[in-house]
Amino acid sequence: RQGPDFSGPWVLTESRRFEDFLQAMGVGPLKRKLAAGFTPRQDWAVNSQGHWQFVVNSPLGPKTEVLAVGHLVSDEVDGVAVTKKTRWDGDDIVTDVVPVDRGKRAELPDISLRRSYRPGAPGEDALVLEMTCGDVTCERIFRRPGATGPTPPPP
Repeated sequence: RQGPDFSGPWVLTESRRFEDFLQAMGVGPLKRKLAAGFTPRQDWAVNSQGHWQFVVNSPLGPKTEVLAVGHLVSDEVDGVAVTKKTRWDGDDIVTDVVPVDRGKRAELPDISLRRSYRPGAPGEDALVLEMTCGDVTCERIFRRPGATGPTPPPP
């Protein structure tokens, strides 16, 4: 499948309703504050199996996320075992995240992650991540390093 070219580095420049999204996931106030204060950088590439993947460097170290379109993948989100299934929806990559054993987080709803490439004027292209948990949708906008566009909000 040939879709948009997500390859290369992207840095978070805007975020809307991120703390609301984390709260809907049941993340506590301290972790929400720490996460909201972090400005992630994602480095995207196509791996040797032909799947999109990106590496996020965080205070906890690098994390590689592989978007294996059409495959069911086991993972963990904030201590909860989940399955992830990624698909194309037009030119968007959508990952549906479903808890396997909600355990202590019985209230955790399913999560949907939609990644879109939005072309713009030179230096204004954006990689937009829409994350939905229950009835809360958050939007995080990433731009190429050094690109123009709004500056990130203060923590």
